[in-house]
Amino acid sequence: MRFEITYETQGFIDIPYNYNYSVHYSLCNLMKKYLSGFPDTHDHNCPFFKNGILRFFTFSNLKFNNCDRNEYGFHNVKSISLVFSSPLSDQFFPVLAEIFTQHTLILHFEKKPVRLYAENIIHLESIDITGEEKFTTLSPVVVCGKGYSPDSLNCHYLDYTKEKEKEFYVQQLHQNLLFKHNLLYNFEFDEPHEFEFEFDTEYIKRRSGNIRKNISYRLIPEKENYTHIIGMEAPFTIKTHPKLIKIGYQCGFGEHNNSGFGLVKPAR
Repeated sequence: MRFEITYETQGFIDIPYNYNYSVHYSLCNLMKKYLSGFPDTHDHNCPFFKNGILRFFTFSNLKFNNCDRNEYGFHNVKSISLVFSSPLSDQFFPVLAEIFTQHTLILHFEKKPVRLYAENIIHLESIDITGEEKFTTLSPVVVCGKGYSPDSLNCHYLDYTKEKEKEFYVQQLHQNLLFKHNLLYNFEFDEPHEFEFEFDTEYIKRRSGNIRKNISYRLIPEKENYTHIIGMEAPFTIKTHPKLIKIGYQCGFGEHNNSGFGLVKPAR
């Protein structure tokens, strides 16, 4: 299930460049408060939910309409939109549409809270997935290489543009899709398949190799310290089993999907 929602503000507002945590936190609060009241969300046989909370979803970069920029972020914002995606079936769209349109989205920033009011929501049709697809990123793809170096047990965010990290980046992306499959369906993916992944080399050349995005993100709500995340934004081609590609398309490719990373659209 996928939809695009447009929000309006009361007056002009400012939104910082590093907004992912605030959007993630607000979306989770909305769904926790209103979605958990539906019986299906407490079905123990439905892996999409845990204690009434939607486990798998992602969202796009915010799209700002007619605003300025300054050193703080986006200035004089009046209207924004985002795309929301999850592996839920389309039968849940009316439920989520009601939640998102009837309740204010409150984003908490250092200066002051920002209130967003839903103006319009559009259901986006599902697509047929084949064993080879080309996608364009709607938010950065983040891949964490735990154990990348023997002397580090912490997460090392991989940079695809570095030749020494490229192969491990692809391996970890593959493992992440397999991991999501296991969580979604409660059994290991054992169907024969190969895995190929490549960001568009011509696009990278046109960008002089600049497809890397640096994001400051607070991964633990109770702590004030921020984690610096590296993500990639560029068209890519993926060849593997259609089921794995579909998981990436619905849930997001890579990691931290619930925080607004890894959403793509077909480059068709």
